[in-house]
Amino acid sequence: MEKYTLYFENSPIKSKWTFDKSIFNKGPICVEFEYPSDYISYDEEQQKLSITKRQYLDEKNGYYVSYQTAKKKGLI
Repeated sequence: MEKYTLYFENSPIKSKWTFDKSIFNKGPICVEFEYPSDYISYDEEQQKLSITKRQYLDEKNGYYVSYQTAKKKGLI
């Protein structure tokens, strides 16, 4: 069983994981995602929120912070 495919359909985002142990034995060689037509990305979701409800990326530390913290750090 060197080549096989796993399907995950238990969430709105469906995924297909393809494994081939002769090429790479530690994980999948290909992962494909199928998004529903009404899917909204994180960035689009953030744009719809007011500026005080959004999360802002602190690139120095690599995590998202609230409006008040972003304002204190000078991110906005």
